[in-house]
Amino acid sequence: MSTEILNGRLALITGCTGGIGRATSLALARLGCSIPIHYHSAKEKATALADELKTVNAHIHVEVFQADLSKMDDVRRLHAEVVAQMGHPDILFNNAGITGPGASIGARSNMEDMSLEAFEHTWRTNTAQAFLVRRSS
Repeated sequence: MSTEILNGRLALITGCTGGIGRATSLALARLGCSIPIHYHSAKEKATALADELKTVNAHIHVEVFQADLSKMDDVRRLHAEVVAQMGHPDILFNNAGITGPGASIGARSNMEDMSLEAFEHTWRTNTAQAFLVRRSS
């Protein structure tokens, strides 16, 4: 497969500072994609990643954007800022997600123990933001 098809593309990856998001951003930067780095609270990691991406490929455009994806106004602002500063994303990778005490259902927790507030927060962060970013693009 030719990698030229990705050169010059803009790849918006939510949750860019964590393991999968970081690895994906590095891989896409090597292939020539510009990266708007999204973070929620890890500003230092986002800034360090921006520096690393510029080292990996000096020809790409890299910017850092903060947004709390559980807040739909932040999701809209994130998209608007990315478009204004970098253009419309060609690639959307909805990588951000949360788990944790009171925020997951599965083998380690029970639905009965999850509050409605925790469910709504988890749903907005893991599902609604992906829908809203895609719809906005």
